[in-house]
Amino acid sequence: ISAVTIEAINNGVKVIGIYDGFKWLATGDITHIKSLQISDVSRIHLSGGSIIRTSRENPTKSKKKLKNVVTALKKLNVNYLVNDIMRFFISEDGFYVSDNFQEIHSSNEYLWQLGVSINCTILQLIANVYGRANFGGGLMKLQTYEVGNLHVINPKYLDKYKCIDALEKSNYLSLKGNDRKILDTIVFDVLGLTQNERNEVYRAVCELVQQRLAKAGSV
Repeated sequence: ISAVTIEAINNGVKVIGIYDGFKWLATGDITHIKSLQISDVSRIHLSGGSIIRTSRENPTKSKKKLKNVVTALKKLNVNYLVNDIMRFFISEDGFYVSDNFQEIHSSNEYLWQLGVSINCTILQLIANVYGRANFGGGLMKLQTYEVGNLHVINPKYLDKYKCIDALEKSNYLSLKGNDRKILDTIVFDVLGLTQNERNEVYRAVCELVQQRLAKAGSV
């Protein structure tokens, strides 16, 4: 939060902090926000927690909630949404997005398998290795052409119904969440990874993300 706010304001961009994750946006409520200034964030690395709090609300579980979020962000004139890790949202009906979001178009035949492939921890590892960490003194930035060059597991090798079940039961897909482990198991099994190799993937990703965030927090 600190690094993004400082870097954005220094580049003439207004920053809005949204309280409690997607909790209020999912209902269409745009009142739980705070305009962030450099003075609000310059010292927050000295204290724990988040000044705008967090929530496990996942609007992609409901078409109505997802529509509410999109409508709310439009009302707030939000063009960039910043989070700790890269996530891909999936819908059989597609999304309305601005040109600041990367899009992947797929036939419905492999949509759910692709959803697992691009949200698995393997891709997080690849993204953290190849992503540029010069935005905000440590936060990763990937341009569309860079995302297009990332390697993903071929979705045709993944079981469609296992993928549907994993994604429908997923919540926030945090790096250490059980929902992510269930999703990853599908990919790890196809790759034939041993338990030690699976543990090393998680260790490497968590270490890379924490290194970037620690660097960003020191700005």
